[in-house]
Amino acid sequence: MGMFRNWLNDCNMKKYGILQLKRVVRFLPWALCVVLVLFGCMSVLFYALTNTQAESADAKIRIGVVSATENQYLQWGLAAMQFDSTAMSLQLVGIEEAEAVRGLERGEIAAYVVFPENFIEDAMTGDVGQLRLVSTVGATGLISIFKEEVTVLVDKILSACENGAYGAGDAVADNGLEHQYYQHVNDLSLEYVDFLFHRNRMYRVENLAQDSLTLPQYMLGGLTVLLLMLCCLPFAPLFIRHDYALDRMLCTRQIGPVKQTLAEFGTYFAALLVLLGVMAVVLRRSQMLPAQVSEMKLFLGLMPTLLMAAALSYCLYTLSGQLVGGILLSFFAVLLLGFAGGCMYPVQIFPLTMQRLAGVLPSGVARQSVTGCFWGETPTGIWPLLGYSAGFLALSVGMRSHKTGSIWR
Repeated sequence: MGMFRNWLNDCNMKKYGILQLKRVVRFLPWALCVVLVLFGCMSVLFYALTNTQAESADAKIRIGVVSATENQYLQWGLAAMQFDSTAMSLQLVGIEEAEAVRGLERGEIAAYVVFPENFIEDAMTGDVGQLRLVSTVGATGLISIFKEEVTVLVDKILSACENGAYGAGDAVADNGLEHQYYQHVNDLSLEYVDFLFHRNRMYRVENLAQDSLTLPQYMLGGLTVLLLMLCCLPFAPLFIRHDYALDRMLCTRQIGPVKQTLAEFGTYFAALLVLLGVMAVVLRRSQMLPAQVSEMKLFLGLMPTLLMAAALSYCLYTLSGQLVGGILLSFFAVLLLGFAGGCMYPVQIFPLTMQRLAGVLPSGVARQSVTGCFWGETPTGIWPLLGYSAGFLALSVGMRSHKTGSIWR
């Protein structure tokens, strides 16, 4: 009798699993369309971010220079800086103060510097006057960082270049040796100026996001995590329900919350694996990844992240009682975790406490695992992702047990 009861329970479990599989298969084509649309949107966003980064590398912050007098040395210095190939972040332009105010209001310049009377003449004697830097109150970004550096640049470096280029000539003239050493001093000054203009050969600038990754590499990993988490949304109607009468009836057939969860989540994750296979092929053919990352390696490397995303979404669907509310809850939870986990912006922009928090959040661990799969030797963070998945599934079983009034079995 006991063997017959166990066989009957196994049959009921198989029938329930097959039923769930049929339900998931019906949603699979629509989910595939949604995933392809999401992949297209993520690709556009990725290329927009990387192109913006490339353009910002060549873009310069325009700083207006207002001079009370038309000093020849100052004009020469400004003209020289226009052709200086090392001025990668700042561009100094001569401008009238009234025009500078209008340009500041329109956003054409980030700030302007006002030179006092006889600034150059006093600087030549070693008495450097105080400059006035004018910017907007709400200035953000690089100009906020460079405010102090702009003043130092104009106050110190510009006057030092002038002194270096013309100081030797003045010393020779003061000692009455201009006829004897004029050519040598002139050659020395030209060589000095040539050295200043070519000093960019001494270094190379690279922008690193984290873990020696460039910004495009970092953002590709973060956006992939968002894509894997968002691809779970099309299956929300399958698991969000207000009435648990069927679940209670299944409990009477010895199919308790644990078996129900395993049957539903198993078929759900199997459908997501099909979507993951499609995404792996599309990602590999997009030429955004290293050549050594094959479709199979990509599929296996992204599987732990997909498992965590599926378990999280299933847990949120179990917690929800309304379809619209559950979808919105899942969507905003993904956005919040993506932002806090550093999937949308480099984690270095956050305070140190937020950086540490991002490293332990599910999305942060998943981002590290995905970037390791893309650019590292072996994926990392697999065990923490499995731990999060088990925790989310346990919470799902607990909620289903509470709503059905049944024990965990």
